[in-house]
Amino acid sequence: MDDDYYFFAENSSLRLWFLRGGRKVEGIHEINQSRHEHGEFHHLYEELRRDSMKCYEYFRMDIKTFDYLLSKVQRRLLKRGPNCILNPILPVERLAVTLRYLATGASFKSLAFTFRMGTSTVSKIVDETAGAIWDVLQPIHIQVPNETMFKDISHQFFDKWNFPLCLGAIDGKHIRVKCPPNSGTIFYNYKHFFP
Repeated sequence: MDDDYYFFAENSSLRLWFLRGGRKVEGIHEINQSRHEHGEFHHLYEELRRDSMKCYEYFRMDIKTFDYLLSKVQRRLLKRGPNCILNPILPVERLAVTLRYLATGASFKSLAFTFRMGTSTVSKIVDETAGAIWDVLQPIHIQVPNETMFKDISHQFFDKWNFPLCLGAIDGKHIRVKCPPNSGTIFYNYKHFFP
């Protein structure tokens, strides 16, 4: 253990590390202390690697894509600190939590219970991992458009849809508008408003 640590305190539901001077460093709830025994990642991940269909359902990507993504962001997801020594959350688990969040839209609180982590920990993991994915993959896979690309896109929209000066389209977005006069229910959508 580092010389910086002064003492360790424990009660029935929380472990705390203190630095010299009594400042709290980190607390782990007793439910989350059993992450390696009962957390979703530690039970499911190895089985998902062996079943490509279930892996795709769970992460919304195949295992080769998962491994590629992990290889690109792994260095950015390594963490240091007192909790990382005692109960590390490895880059593969951080990526799994983030992809599960993106695949399901589940709340941080819900993911915190299933993965046996703190809610703020899940929130921070998702934020940091999504940022790392963008920072690492954007220069490789998303080209910054230039004037020529914009013109080509615009021409394609015009040629295919007769829609001039359009650079993109979003599918399935309902935007609330004022009801057109004498339109009845022609523009009324399934969400019960006029898009």
